[in-house]
Amino acid sequence: MRDRFKMRPVTMNDLGDIVDLANTASLTDLGKPETSLEKKRAELESGDIDIERDCRIVHDGSGLVTGYIELWNSPPYTRPTAWGCVHPEYCGLGIGSSLVTWAQTHAGSMTDKAPAGKRVAFQVYSPASNHRALRMFSDNGLSRVRCFLRMRIDMEKETRPDAPILPDGILIRPFRPGIEEKPLYRTMQEAFSDHWDHVDISFETWLDSYTTNFHYDPTALFIAVDNRNGQEEIIGGSLCYPAISEEDGCAYVEDLGVLKPWRRRGIALALLQHTFREFHGREIYSVELYVDSENPTGATGLYEKAGMRTVRRTDLYEREIRSGKD
Repeated sequence: MRDRFKMRPVTMNDLGDIVDLANTASLTDLGKPETSLEKKRAELESGDIDIERDCRIVHDGSGLVTGYIELWNSPPYTRPTAWGCVHPEYCGLGIGSSLVTWAQTHAGSMTDKAPAGKRVAFQVYSPASNHRALRMFSDNGLSRVRCFLRMRIDMEKETRPDAPILPDGILIRPFRPGIEEKPLYRTMQEAFSDHWDHVDISFETWLDSYTTNFHYDPTALFIAVDNRNGQEEIIGGSLCYPAISEEDGCAYVEDLGVLKPWRRRGIALALLQHTFREFHGREIYSVELYVDSENPTGATGLYEKAGMRTVRRTDLYEREIRSGKD
């Protein structure tokens, strides 16, 4: 990074500049804005990040913010993950590389937070179309380990999707807040236990990740239950947000999973179809989600069967900070 650029910690006074930068970069990379002032403020004030400690901006001599990065490191502190951006007119000047180097160093300074014997890896994502960023990651010692697909369905406003067909004794209904948090947590942790890079998290961390999200709405959590014996057992869930930061009128499926003994029975497809039908009834006609392109459960094919299509590819790059067990 040339001498004309300086890096410093972030304060909330920088928020407007950060949002402007993020949206400028996103318009170049994705063709639409990334966030808003209100949403970014809620994100950085969530308590999951200390902006002065965990965020950095780069500015030039005139005060123009040309780069930004934030490092998220939630319990159990084994996957510190960075997100950042560089102003499109200032790419290729070493700004992104300097920010990623800082983030890796900062992540390395926090390895003592992770449980003893656990593997710790620094991670960063970028749209697969941003070849400059991906080369920069490689030049900074990171390796591509996965590709994730952003998938989407756009429903016809005039036609509400049909209710799904379910196996006998299985029903899908709304989540009951204040009652079902712990059984839902146990179900989703087990459902994702065989997914790539799954890390067990505590109930408190899991719950906090949902309830502190700017878009959290407990009525957007749908669960599948086995009711054959008269006692409901949660066997799967579609845990959603009724909005996303980048676009009005689009919902987002954060997690969709079914317990292993119940797979291959059409329950995951039914959960997705129920999700589409519910949001359509709320006059939300588009739904998106991310899926691991190498998901072992065949999720990509399932989502395509439900009418979704791939709209974006995102690559995950990683560098191991401390060896150990996953």
